[in-house]
Formats: sequence, C-alpha cells, structure tokens
Amino acid sequence: MTENKDVAIILNKYEELLDKKLLEEAGAFLEDEIKKAKELGDSFTEMTLHNEVVSYHRRTGEQAKAVAAINEILELIQKFELSSTVLGANMYLNCATTLNFFKRTADSLPLFERAFEAYINTIPENDYRFAGFYNNYALALYDTENYTEALRYFRKALNILSLYKGNDSEMAVTFCNLAHLFEKTNDTEMLESCINSAFYSLKDYDGERDNNFNLHCEKCLEAFRYFKKQDYAKEIEELLKK
Repeated sequence: MTENKDVAIILNKYEELLDKKLLEEAGAFLEDEIKKAKELGDSFTEMTLHNEVVSYHRRTGEQAKAVAAINEILELIQKFELSSTVLGANMYLNCATTLNFFKRTADSLPLFERAFEAYINTIPENDYRFAGFYNNYALALYDTENYTEALRYFRKALNILSLYKGNDSEMAVTFCNLAHLFEKTNDTEMLESCINSAFYSLKDYDGERDNNFNLHCEKCLEAFRYFKKQDYAKEIEELLKK
C-alpha cells in the first residue's frame, strides 16, 4: 500500500471545518473524500479517512456509523498486514477508544491489547503516542472498576505528557479522569487536587487553540459541572468564546 501525501491536504481541510464548528459539513466532506479514494483505488487515503470517521462519529454519538467504520478499518488492517505497524496500532487504539466510549468495553479490550503489542515493538516507551494509549486504556479499566490498574495507567500517561511541551490541555483531561477515579475510591483530597490541576492546566495554556484544544475544554467542562465547580466552568466557557 502506497502512502498518498495528498491525504494531509484533505485532513487539513477537515480540521479547518471542525475549527469553524461546521460539524455536519466536516462529516459530509469526509464521506465524499472516502468515495473518491475508493473510486481511485487509493487504499491508504481510504483507510486514513475511515479512521477519522470513527473519531467523527464518536464525537457525534452515532454508534452504528462508528462501528461500521471500525469494521472497515479492521478489514483493511488485515488486508494490508498492518497489525504490527505503528499505523495499525494508531488505528487499533482509535477503534478501541471509540468502542469503550460507546460502553462496549469488552469489545474494546482486545483492540487495546493489539495496539499495545504493536507500539511496544515499534516505538520507544516514552514516545508521546503512549500517553494517548495509557489514558484511553485507563478509561477502559476504570469502566471495568479496576481502579488500581486504571490509576497506574493514568499516572503513566501524565508522566509521558510531562516530557513534552504544549500538552497542558491533554493533561487537563487526564486530571479530570483521575478526579472521577478518586471519587470512586473516596479520596476527596486527591479529587480536589486533580480538578484544580485540570483547571489551571487549561487556564495557563499558551499553545494553539485549535479543534483539539476545544475538545479538551469541552471534556473538562463536563467534569467541572459534575463536581459543581461553577466558577471553573464559567471561566472555561468564556475561554471557548474567544
């Protein structure tokens, strides 16, 4: 399978639509580009865009469409023997994360395992991509009520994120995840500490305020409202309006 460098142009346009909050237009654009890729026999672009469709439908909450895209991706990974590659690992992780998002944790765990096996054999253990893996795997463990292991992996995610600059908003999401975990373990002091850390990570963020930053803010807003941190929620709402 040959990589098509034009896929970066497609993804940039897709991100531009998301940054403008044109969600429906972004989804239609992806589907149109997938059709073009199929007609051209461009499997690399088709698979890359299906991966984006999975994330898109996770965002819109359309489980059936997300699962259909996941099945397409899994077939393509097998067809092109990508299971042991970084590309395959990235896609396994996205599929697993999406299945767990839709409360299909039992289905997600084998895909998390495949992603980890590919990552551990292809990239260094402190590679940035492990942060995303650990955080999302921890969420799956949290959903199975394995709080001890979930805590261990959330901390591993934070450790890796701390090695790189510009990850404050992503760290904020992990702090919010930890706050929910500490609620389950009745550790009020750590819960408060994590919520505070999440807020200040967003407030002090000085990187690009793009679609990913907005997504991280929205995730944290849910936690701030849940834990009745109305002042924090109001300030982040104002931040999103800028």
